[in-house]
Parts: sequence; C-alpha cells; structure tokens
Amino acid sequence: MHAPSFQSQMAGRFLKVTVADAEQYRELNSFLTEAGVEFKSFNLKEDRPVKVVIRGLPSNTEPEDIQAEIEAEAKVVREGLELGRKLVTYFQQNDPHVDRALRLQRNITESLNEYEEVYNVLSKNKSQSLIKNFISMSRRNEINPNMSTTETASNEIILSSDESEINKLRKASLNEA
Repeated sequence: MHAPSFQSQMAGRFLKVTVADAEQYRELNSFLTEAGVEFKSFNLKEDRPVKVVIRGLPSNTEPEDIQAEIEAEAKVVREGLELGRKLVTYFQQNDPHVDRALRLQRNITESLNEYEEVYNVLSKNKSQSLIKNFISMSRRNEINPNMSTTETASNEIILSSDESEINKLRKASLNEA
C-alpha cells in the first residue's frame, strides 16, 4: 500500500492533515492504522447518520411504517438506476455510431448521478440501526408539562441519532412560534 497524497499544517501541537476526496481519506485512515500511528479523524459527511424532520405526519405513525416507506422508495430508485445502466449498455453494444453511444452514455450517467445521491441517502438507513432507535415524538407536554398528552405541538416526527439535535430543533421551533 502506498501513502495517499495530502496537505498538512501545524495546528497548535497537532498536525492537521487534509486530503482531496473521500477515497484518499479512507486510504489515509487505512495507512495510518496499519502504520500504528495514533490519530483522530472526523467522519465523512457521507458516513454520518442522516438527521431528518418529517412534518405533517399523524403523531400515531409507527416508525416501522416510515422505515418501510423509505425502503420502498429506495427500491424504486435502485430499479430506475439499474434500468438506466442497462439502457447505456444496450446502446453501447448495438449502436454502430460509437460517438453517439458515448454521448448518450455521458448524458445518462450525468443524469443518473443525481438519483445515485438520492439512493445513497435512502439506503443509508440500512447501514445504521433501525430508524425506530432514533425516533422521538415531538409532543408539547415534553415542553410544557401542564398540557395533556393528547395535545401536540405540531404533527411532526423528529428522526435523529443525536438527541441534542432534537433539543435544538425544539428550541428553534419554539422561537419561531
């Protein structure tokens, strides 16, 4: 294995290392781990848990229903991506004009990139714990104990892997009201 390229600068008594992309980040982490170097790294944005606020859902919506809907949407996007790739392959194999087939490939690939990002976000939940482990119902009685449990601040469900984010969202929504 070779060392990835990077930029570095001193930050106090630490050496701050910056790489150009996610692939180099992973290579550098592997390299430093194999070399036995003690280091601290931050998670890539794409590897961080997704935090989502879903508004307008009834407060009795089950987390399993939300998870099933997300998985169904991810399946539809994945199937569309597969069809797009098959279309590219079909024209590459059957179009006698190579330049035209390459242009089509570029255009379809460029268009599919946006759907690939959508699919990555939707399917990321599978690599995390079940969504029900991160769900918290936002109820007004959590903020104001004088209200009954059936009264809700709004019909929203807050999904987060970090409870501190939920509290920040609640404070922000209270300030808006």
